[in-house]
Amino acid sequence: MTNGMRGDKKEEKIVKNSANISKIFLKDLPPNPQDLDQLFNDFQNHQTKIKQQNEEVLKISPELKSSVSRYQNLYEFAPSGHFTLDMNEIIIEVNFAFSDLLGEKKINLLGKKFTEYLDSIFSEKFHEHLKEVIKSKSAQICELELIKKDGNKLSVQLKTIPLFSNEKLEFKNAILDLTKLKEVEEKYRLSARYNRCLIETSLDPLFTIATDETITDANHATEKATGFSRDELKGTNFSKYFTDPKKAQEGFWQALKKEKLKNYSLEIKHRNGHITPVLSNATVLKDKSGKIIGIFVAARDISEKIRSNEKIKQLANIVKYSDDAIIGKSLDGKITSWNKGAERIFGYSAEEIIGKHVEILRYPDINGKAKDLIQMLKEGKRLHNFETARFRKDGSKIDVSISCSPVFNSSGELIGTSTIARDISHRKNAERKLKKYQKNLEKIVKKRTKEVEFQAHLLEQVRDAIIVTDDENRIKYWNKGAEQLYHIKSDDAIGKYRDDVFKIKWLSLEDEKSSDIHLRKRGYWQGENVHIKHNGEKICVESTINKIIHARDKGFIAIIRDISERKEIENELRKSEEKYRSIVEKSRSGVFLTDSTYKVSYVNPRMAEMLGYTVKEMIGKNIFDFIDPEGQDKFIKHLRNRKEGLDNIYEVKFLNKNGSTQWMLISTNPLLNIKRKYLGSVSVMIDINARKGVEKVMIEEMKEKDQDLLFIMSNMMEAIKPLINQKSREDFKGKFT
Repeated sequence: MTNGMRGDKKEEKIVKNSANISKIFLKDLPPNPQDLDQLFNDFQNHQTKIKQQNEEVLKISPELKSSVSRYQNLYEFAPSGHFTLDMNEIIIEVNFAFSDLLGEKKINLLGKKFTEYLDSIFSEKFHEHLKEVIKSKSAQICELELIKKDGNKLSVQLKTIPLFSNEKLEFKNAILDLTKLKEVEEKYRLSARYNRCLIETSLDPLFTIATDETITDANHATEKATGFSRDELKGTNFSKYFTDPKKAQEGFWQALKKEKLKNYSLEIKHRNGHITPVLSNATVLKDKSGKIIGIFVAARDISEKIRSNEKIKQLANIVKYSDDAIIGKSLDGKITSWNKGAERIFGYSAEEIIGKHVEILRYPDINGKAKDLIQMLKEGKRLHNFETARFRKDGSKIDVSISCSPVFNSSGELIGTSTIARDISHRKNAERKLKKYQKNLEKIVKKRTKEVEFQAHLLEQVRDAIIVTDDENRIKYWNKGAEQLYHIKSDDAIGKYRDDVFKIKWLSLEDEKSSDIHLRKRGYWQGENVHIKHNGEKICVESTINKIIHARDKGFIAIIRDISERKEIENELRKSEEKYRSIVEKSRSGVFLTDSTYKVSYVNPRMAEMLGYTVKEMIGKNIFDFIDPEGQDKFIKHLRNRKEGLDNIYEVKFLNKNGSTQWMLISTNPLLNIKRKYLGSVSVMIDINARKGVEKVMIEEMKEKDQDLLFIMSNMMEAIKPLINQKSREDFKGKFT
């Protein structure tokens, strides 16, 4: 290309010289022949030189034509687009690559303004580009968008060089198709935007840290966890935002050393003091050369997980330490879980029983209901308060009330059953004793029988309410018993303040102060008060409240039992006691009560009258103070029988206050607690002095009459057991069999 241009210039110079010579020779011919000869000689010399130059031109011309052809081919078939514009932006030269880019034939491009193929919004930019080319007299680059023949847009890079030809300015242009590059850039931009969106919408704090421990970037979750904006976080030391900066720094250097960090436990500290527990995972960031430039950290907020675990632990503790047996079983009847209550009730440890079939506990099915119950549970139905019997480890029988529920997995499939068994042996024993007691007093207390049956019915329906609150008295746990007691569903109660669900009315100001003192000093309180439901209904309850002390969770757990009906029954019993006390007080038989040390704790007026004492004089004295010394050995023998739980009817000579003696016929019943420990005795006496002087026949007749009296006395003794004075009630309360 260079040789061709040089040849063009040389040829152009020869033509110019020839023209100049022609002008010189033809301008003014000389009038003088000598001058004409001289001019002719000069002309011949010039002609010879021109001939020589023409010969040189002829030699150069093939080389020049070849160079021009090669240049033309390179231009035409160059892989990048090339075109030339004149001063008016008219296309005067174009190659195939450029015409292919626009989808237009070369012939159709020549003579048209370049701006016809330029997106109008880039016109001003293109003109500014040309001005800069002219001004700088050097190559300039800009990016434009062209309109192809089919109407599609084409992103290009334009490089323009100014060129002066025949004193005219032209613009040589090279064009590069940027479409694919733009598509890649757009994809990269969208990918970067998408990734950023993922980072910003993440609920977990995400941030990057440079090797100098300064934060270089952070997402919205990090801002929320720390209380600082991204701009405030950038450039600051990351460890200052954790409760334990030293531990955070150790994790950072561990991540740099191992190029990763997994489930590293830390706590993010908010500017307002709030703490967010997190598990941090990190990986290193490297530049193109592979050099580590920092780490990327993802901190998983585990606050909710911790709260859930704590709630599960609370529920697990309730199950673990429940007095009731809570047993899990698979569908094939094998025991899968066994709490402390089950160990206490049935005698098996968890290690002994888990994995064995539940039949090991089952008592023979008397009513034939076991199969029906098993089928009902397999159908996903529930069983509530079914009373039956079970075997203990020692082979003994135990009465239980069971409630069974189906257990489903996360897919809703039945995988087993859960059974709650409550030991009702004491209640059953009490019921049996109560029936026996009722039989003995059927003629006297028919009305009482209905009340006892009603009370037994109430006992069967009892469900204790278990409520857990935080230290601000917001309800955190609300069991089925609470739902039944307060008529409020768990979902409606949890999260509310206790006073918004039910209010507490203390029986006295002293009770309220006492509960505060006990909870504050001992963490425990038990007593009675009145609860007012949301509908205004008042219930009397017995509450046991324990204070929960935990590193992150404080509050109270309350076990509440509705005793409203019990209170009503107690009022009735009080009336009944007053009635029977009146009977005993007015009885013509002597009645007295002694404790385990043989001290008199109660005497009725008739007893004191028979011995010549006042009631006050006899209370607190030893019973032997009132027995004739000769009969004390006999009395001691009968005392032993009483301690062994045997009833006694015998004759004893008592001492009157005036020193005289008096024979008494005594019927005695021992008072034993539930462990069969002797607590004292209750005795009924009849004066038999007159009978002692009668003949044997008369004695036999009197004994027959005494049988009737003793039957009355026996029943009377059953009635007077609760009729002791206030001091005796405190000693024996809850201990009578």
